[in-house]
Amino acid sequence: MRVSAVVSLKEHVWRSRAAAHAERVREVLGGMSPLEAAGARENPITNFVFTYYWGFKPGDLTRWSPGAGVELEVEDVAASMRLLSRGKWRRTESGAVAVDFAGRFDDLNMDAIRHAYKTLVATSRRAPVWNCYGLHEWAMLYGDRPSSRFQKAMPFRVSPATIAAVVEAPGALRCTHFDAYRFFAPSAQPLNEHPGLSRESQPSHEQPGCVHAGMDLFKYALRLAPFIRSELVADALAVAVEARILDMRASPYDLAAVFATDNHLGVDPSPVAVETRGGRRQYARLQCEIAEKAAPVRRELIRAYDRFLRADDDDDDARSPEMGRLPRTIPGDETTTTTS
Repeated sequence: MRVSAVVSLKEHVWRSRAAAHAERVREVLGGMSPLEAAGARENPITNFVFTYYWGFKPGDLTRWSPGAGVELEVEDVAASMRLLSRGKWRRTESGAVAVDFAGRFDDLNMDAIRHAYKTLVATSRRAPVWNCYGLHEWAMLYGDRPSSRFQKAMPFRVSPATIAAVVEAPGALRCTHFDAYRFFAPSAQPLNEHPGLSRESQPSHEQPGCVHAGMDLFKYALRLAPFIRSELVADALAVAVEARILDMRASPYDLAAVFATDNHLGVDPSPVAVETRGGRRQYARLQCEIAEKAAPVRRELIRAYDRFLRADDDDDDARSPEMGRLPRTIPGDETTTTTS
């Protein structure tokens, strides 16, 4: 796949953007470098980001790409490559460099990209749900056989009896996110309003109010890097960190004990006590704030995926029958996308 460069950036311009991007990533991570944050194994926020969303090198987060369709003027290619995203770069006719996507994605990658695109579009078109209250963390801890994904080293702020009462309340579990549901304790899964969630059915259930759907924007951004601009990856990382913080504050874990010695992210350790009426109202308010920040990131990712798939379609008309024709109008945007 090759996307023609249509914009050229002078070296001082792109170097300034690259430096700002690296600083933004460190800011989102509480002043730590990605390598330092990835090593903070006891921190349930950064540990989640760098362990759950695997498949990338933490140090690469501070490297920069302008995305597709942009060429960069360079004087010293070797020195420039230390700042730019890993991957194939090509020299253009003018002597600049641009991201080269030839052979970048195999068939398996493309299936995942199409599924991500389908999920992103479906999510953007669905009404948000504000009454799930983050109870997936409670469902993971329910019963005698809790999920293997619960944080064994973290103390609880509530008793097992309280966890059981919350999970067993009629209609309490309304989880729409497969990757949360699949870690429910086995005895909690039948209690969910949407039993049998699967990867295949994800586009039919994912909704924009879900904090995990917000976190997954980081995964979807990484999947398309360096085709997208790195600033979008940083935006998605910021949403993921904020969403994970709410995820943990609403959980049965005692964050005050967890962050007593290391709180470089400046996390408010007070619980969002979703077992109470006031806590549920607080959760819904914070959930809405995160969803508002996630929405523009999701829209830009949809545009990027749309552009990428159209470029791939020009090379090889191997679109999955399940996908059908790609929509010509992006949700939330009145403009029609075109391929460069």
